[in-house]
Amino acid sequence: IERLLRHRLEGSGFFGARFRENAGRALLLSKGRFNERKPLWMSRLQSQKLMDAVFKYEDFPILLETWRTCLKDEFDLVNLKLMLEELSSNNIGITEVETTTPSPFAQSVAWGQINTYMYMDDQPKSLKTSNLKPGLLQEVVFTPDLRPALPEKLIADFEQRQLRLADGYWPVGETELVEWVKERSAIPLGEWNQLLSAVSYDQSILDEKLTGLNCGYGFIVAKEDKSRIEAALTTGLDVDEASLESLLGNWLQHYGPVSLANLGAKFGLEQDHLLPVLNQLEEEQTLIVGKLLDNDDTTYWCDSRNYEFLLRLLRQESRIQFDPLPLASLTAFLHHQQTRFSSSDPLGQIFETIECLRCYTTNAEIWESELLPARMQDYSTNNLDLLLQEGDIQWIGTGEKQFAFCFRDDEELLFTESPQADSALLQDASGRYDFAALLDSTGLTASELACDLWQGVWQSVISNDSMITLRKGIENKFAVPDATKLANLRQRKIRRGGFNRWRGSVPFSGNWYKVHHKQRDETDLLELEETNKDRARVVLDRYGIVFRELLAKEVPALRWSPLFRSLRLMELSGEVLSGYFFKDIPGPQYITPAAFRLLAQSASHQSGHQSVFWINAMDPVSPCGLGLKALNQSLPRRVSSNHLVYRGDQLVLVSERHGKSLTFFVSENDEHMSAYFEVFRHLLYRSFQPIRKIEIEMINDIPARQSPYLAALETSFSLHKDHKSVYIQRDFGTAKNHDHRPVYTP
Repeated sequence: IERLLRHRLEGSGFFGARFRENAGRALLLSKGRFNERKPLWMSRLQSQKLMDAVFKYEDFPILLETWRTCLKDEFDLVNLKLMLEELSSNNIGITEVETTTPSPFAQSVAWGQINTYMYMDDQPKSLKTSNLKPGLLQEVVFTPDLRPALPEKLIADFEQRQLRLADGYWPVGETELVEWVKERSAIPLGEWNQLLSAVSYDQSILDEKLTGLNCGYGFIVAKEDKSRIEAALTTGLDVDEASLESLLGNWLQHYGPVSLANLGAKFGLEQDHLLPVLNQLEEEQTLIVGKLLDNDDTTYWCDSRNYEFLLRLLRQESRIQFDPLPLASLTAFLHHQQTRFSSSDPLGQIFETIECLRCYTTNAEIWESELLPARMQDYSTNNLDLLLQEGDIQWIGTGEKQFAFCFRDDEELLFTESPQADSALLQDASGRYDFAALLDSTGLTASELACDLWQGVWQSVISNDSMITLRKGIENKFAVPDATKLANLRQRKIRRGGFNRWRGSVPFSGNWYKVHHKQRDETDLLELEETNKDRARVVLDRYGIVFRELLAKEVPALRWSPLFRSLRLMELSGEVLSGYFFKDIPGPQYITPAAFRLLAQSASHQSGHQSVFWINAMDPVSPCGLGLKALNQSLPRRVSSNHLVYRGDQLVLVSERHGKSLTFFVSENDEHMSAYFEVFRHLLYRSFQPIRKIEIEMINDIPARQSPYLAALETSFSLHKDHKSVYIQRDFGTAKNHDHRPVYTP
């Protein structure tokens, strides 16, 4: 009860009222005039401010006097202790009675309830709050499959403090030493000798209060507790399981995980006597049992509250001390995270890129026109075709004209629920069908069949094993004209051209198949938790660091809300680190150890050479649309026609509407200006859907023909001018220039 008082009393209104009275008597609360009485609310406010200011002092006189007032004058602790001892020994009993009117002790509680509801307003009580369970750590403690293993050093440090053997934790004097023995019930002789070596004491007082107990390793106990402890350790027919349960429960409150063999040796008891008692404590959720230590398959028993505290210490130890980087550095870090290739082979690089971007959903047309070329030099569509033919990668539709790449085993990570739609076009769930075979089996026209197939793709139930089919769909906006209209064309030349255009729009290439969605058991919480951990690993592999705003661009299954709990569990196990890595991000940030090493390396070389790179506004690493106030307000809208160019952390150029409007954030004489124009070379010469010409109308809000940046453009391109704008046209006789492709150097 004294421990609870020390822990909670200072936060109570009772303590605050006594502090105000003592501070008033000490003339620490000022008055306006000598004969003027200050209103009570002003005195309370002044007292609260004073108490907040003096809490940092260990021996402030008014605080000491308030404690003395409470413990000596107001509380009858002596009789309270006597009553608790009599309750514990069953000398007095407790009877529960339900009455129709409040008892004298409950009057104040009843009045507090009436007062609360009498003056409450009409604000609804059911306010929306976070779904995060406050007892996550407690749930981890009582779920064996979620428990992370603990390092031995952490446990040893915890026990040294818990047993008061660490420096600064020693009992003071023989009185506190005796009370410590009573609290522990029994102290082994080895620990007792360590305590005596650090405490000044009167041996005669110890001899009067304490005695030895010969069992197991030998103990020091209080004389009045000796008979009770001996009864608990008696074996045979007269074993007192209730006393042993009380002794073991109290004993384990001061230790970390303890093995059954160690416990039996300590008390000199056989395992057959200990197990029934330990199992009973486990059922009461006082103890937990399992493999709790790192690299140790031994079964350990541990007090559940101690294990929870050890988890908190483990989490605290894993916290990183790091000077956070400015938010402007985030885009460069994310781009570097996604362009670190272990292979120099183009096919290997495209595989690593798809692996990094797997399960990322975006518009179909920007995958090969923007995302993949932004990460690889000389991206070729042929390499992606070869990868899909030989590898275990597939593309899956995730919405209207959107799709994601994923491995065969990643399909369940994309969706929180299996798609409800089904397709009657494909009869065999494991079969693959070309377009001609489906025309014969369904009896539909080519236009109708193509429409139904693409509808099945967007519902995530049908896919194709070829990228050529998808490219044709993108080029024709996933529509096939009706072939019967060709019959009305009279001229042969026009008819042949119309037929070729029709044939080019029909998805003849590749084979169509049903997407297999694994049926999950929603009642298996552990399987669901493992699935969410796999989802968290996907986004961590993609970005290295995750936070709420960054995941808002992902599919619902990969967003912050369903993954936050799993990230906290992964933090406890050491798989991810939490900390404050980038400034001006409201909320937690989680990072992988590998990404943190990369971040620390880049932070230590910030003054070095800054690489140049470009990204599309809809790129996963793009800052557009993140909703963070500290980001540059000059960011364009998150649409596929906008691009951003960076040199290191600095945004140097924004191109909007495929170059119609340019905004430079550097001078026209910048030495890296030619490298900034790589984004225009990409638009003109990319392997999928290149732009015939880039028409520039405005540069920094003035007409392009009048811009001082025009000279820099002329040194890199052959410019064509008209009365309204300037344009860069694709030159088929000139090889694509890659001299300025970005290579990241911190």
